[in-house]
Amino acid sequence: MIDRDVGLRPETSVRRLAVGAVMLISIAINFRHVLSAPAVYLGGDPDAVAMALWHTWWPQFGLLLPDALALTAYSGAPFMANHLRYMPILQSFLFGAFNRLVDPVLAMNLVLMSCQAATHYFLYRMLRTLPANYLLALAGATAFVLSPWYSSKASQSDVIAIALWPLPLAITMWSSWLRSPRTMLAIILAGVVWLAVLNGLQNMAWIVALLLPYFVYTWSRQRALMSHPPSGHLRNGDQVALICLLLTVLLLLYPAPNVVRTTNSGEAAYAAADSVASGGILNLLMRTAPAVWFCAALVLVTPISIRSARPWFVLGAANIVFALGLLPGPLDLVSGALRLRLSALHTPDAFWPPAMLAMTVVAVLGWTKWQRTQPSKTAVTLTVIVAVGLVGAGIISPADRGLVQQMSSAATAFYAQVAGDPEDFLILQYPFGLHNLQDGQATGGSAHLVQYAVWHHKRTLSGVAPHFTPAVHAAFAEVPFLHPLGDASDSANTAVKLAQAVQEWRIGYVVLHTELLDEHQQWWLKLLVSQSNALCPGVQRGSLLVFRARWYPAGCLP
Repeated sequence: MIDRDVGLRPETSVRRLAVGAVMLISIAINFRHVLSAPAVYLGGDPDAVAMALWHTWWPQFGLLLPDALALTAYSGAPFMANHLRYMPILQSFLFGAFNRLVDPVLAMNLVLMSCQAATHYFLYRMLRTLPANYLLALAGATAFVLSPWYSSKASQSDVIAIALWPLPLAITMWSSWLRSPRTMLAIILAGVVWLAVLNGLQNMAWIVALLLPYFVYTWSRQRALMSHPPSGHLRNGDQVALICLLLTVLLLLYPAPNVVRTTNSGEAAYAAADSVASGGILNLLMRTAPAVWFCAALVLVTPISIRSARPWFVLGAANIVFALGLLPGPLDLVSGALRLRLSALHTPDAFWPPAMLAMTVVAVLGWTKWQRTQPSKTAVTLTVIVAVGLVGAGIISPADRGLVQQMSSAATAFYAQVAGDPEDFLILQYPFGLHNLQDGQATGGSAHLVQYAVWHHKRTLSGVAPHFTPAVHAAFAEVPFLHPLGDASDSANTAVKLAQAVQEWRIGYVVLHTELLDEHQQWWLKLLVSQSNALCPGVQRGSLLVFRARWYPAGCLP
């Protein structure tokens, strides 16, 4: 039985030394940038402290960019706001506690570091409940949290990254409940799963794709072993598991009768919020196809799975199929069924954490089986080599440098000041626009200021509503001042439109991110602002050039 605690062999002194060596290596690598953090923070440089903490929970930057300001979405505002809005409830309490002691930048990094440590610990505890020894559990957990796939994929969806720890915790508690069914343990387990749901709808990716199918599989195996079933096909544990997995997938289809029903806007009842759906049988087939393809993927990978870890291998392979973007995200069905006005419930990246977790478990179980057939000294030596190699691969693997954005303390302070302002207004950013219109795709891709406004209980601060119909998007695409590349000969007409928008849309600030604009773009925008006569002279705030609207009650910036 895959979730039975088979016990551990007595630990040898050599193994204890090996475990200690792996722990020391991981600690030295993870925390070498944090040693000076308290002194730096007391010196009044929160950016440097945040950088040190960033290196702690994403150590790839520690070797690749040791001297760079590796503050991405956690440099304060506005990018930190994306996480503050969607931060899980429990982490929000943790952030609030930290924020009473330190500034928001440091508090956010402390939350991220704490959640990364919790993921490592609970995954280690989960592996120990499986037939894996102490060293293999430590190596597997360390390899997972330092994996380049986990760091580069899961960390792009940071809500998932900071909310992953309930997954191994829930599986561990489920295994304990199977061995000793107790009411209190079941209540605690339900609470953990409920916390995972509250961690954000994006976590539905791994709840539906890994946690729920694994629960169904192990429960059916437990029932089959306890009842000593006859040799009937439906009593066979593997077939019961496959049937239950198919039923799990059918959960995605429960709103199918509502496909052709439309809302007042003419959109299908559970269509994705950023899509325009049409009724009819074609739409029904298009929206049920992901579940059909999901079933097909399970059937294809099952025959080649490792029998001792079959559910993990099947679930990991199926999740990787989704993570590679080969199939549409099936949870769009759920988001629309609940009429959630979210432009994107999740991306394929949401499937990387459960996929990597499942494959990590398969690797640990497979290595355990091989290790127990080898001489003790050879097994320990090879295990240490593999563990150190996995840690090293996770550290030196290329990180996604596109995530690195440098933001000065002055820029962070400006956005924090704006968010606390009693006035309610819009902010026009360049090169982002009100919402990111530069890529020519759907609007809202860089609407971080919307989340920042919500954090400060403001109504707008950034722009218009976060969801647009194609017609509205087309109308905004025609507004010339949203684009920094323009013809100087037409600047007077564009300036008039900008002045009208400043008054009608209540644009409080126009902000130029000079590090992202070339000299020609900056010259054109400065010309546009000066000709509009609606904005005060610009004031430099670090890399930001800030223009405040003349209608602003407090007047121009000092």
